[in-house]
Amino acid sequence: MIIPRATLGCVPPSLLARGALRGWVERQTSKRPLWRLVAQAIDDEGWRIAALLRFWGPAPNCVQSYLFGLTNIGLLPYTVITALFTLPQLTFYLYLGKSGRAILLENSELPVNRWLVGLALVIALAIAILVSRRVKALLMQAPDTRI
Repeated sequence: MIIPRATLGCVPPSLLARGALRGWVERQTSKRPLWRLVAQAIDDEGWRIAALLRFWGPAPNCVQSYLFGLTNIGLLPYTVITALFTLPQLTFYLYLGKSGRAILLENSELPVNRWLVGLALVIALAIAILVSRRVKALLMQAPDTRI
């Protein structure tokens, strides 16, 4: 029940970014050349970055929803990506909640799952590589862009 709700909760901010707030968000992005380059990189990489960020992104889902609303990713692919790739993130949050409860009730230590930590690091690295590779290519095309 949580996945449909989480997915539906991410759609309105994306729609707002595509419509009513688009001008304001674009103005904010145009003031920051690095944001502009990163937004272009996300647009170029498309669903791969969207999936990775939904899977394990550093920004809250609502912020990501506004950001993806500015890209050319269609609403249906965006919604499917959100539904599929939010599942591991929510599973991790449930794991943390259950671990915290176990600590409080049993006075035990937090069981660190090395697999989850390793997976988070791999995802973060993949996001960084995809975005930085695309930003570098964009900078090579327009060398006069100042960050």
